[in-house]
Amino acid sequence: MRKTVSVHSAKAKLLDDECIELQEKLIAIDPLRQDRYEDRRTQLVFDRETLFIVKEGKRVPEVEFADNQPYELDLSMRGLTHIPISSYLMHVHTLNLDSNGIKSTRFLRNLLNVRHVNLSNNLIKHLEGVQHAPSLEFLTAEGNQIAKWEDVVAGFVFWGEGKLGRTGGHV
Repeated sequence: MRKTVSVHSAKAKLLDDECIELQEKLIAIDPLRQDRYEDRRTQLVFDRETLFIVKEGKRVPEVEFADNQPYELDLSMRGLTHIPISSYLMHVHTLNLDSNGIKSTRFLRNLLNVRHVNLSNNLIKHLEGVQHAPSLEFLTAEGNQIAKWEDVVAGFVFWGEGKLGRTGGHV
């Protein structure tokens, strides 16, 4: 069980690191429950990273915040397998999730203010929830497991005024 420790303390970071390491060990020794352990690990990493960004952002005047929440959030290369519903994402305009292990884009339906999302180099096969992200203007999804252009277009069926295009010869 995790003890309650101030987010600002070094001890909290050590406890988080230990919990994440234990989740990674459980993934290795109990593959039947891999998804459960990956979800818990992702939640720990997500919570730690978003709290760190908010804490550090308050010290850096160049970082724009709305209601003490960042407009830009870089969670690239964090080993995330999904994106939890979080109040930290309510005002985010730019979200970088490049190079994680994300399989689903359903979380996009909860991001009412997001304008730019980078989902490159993940494990996404289909785009879901995109049509429910009313402010979304730009989505990068290269380097995923999307097999057909039709799988991309299907995610944009009700996307209003949004523009849909692709670069290069591959989806």
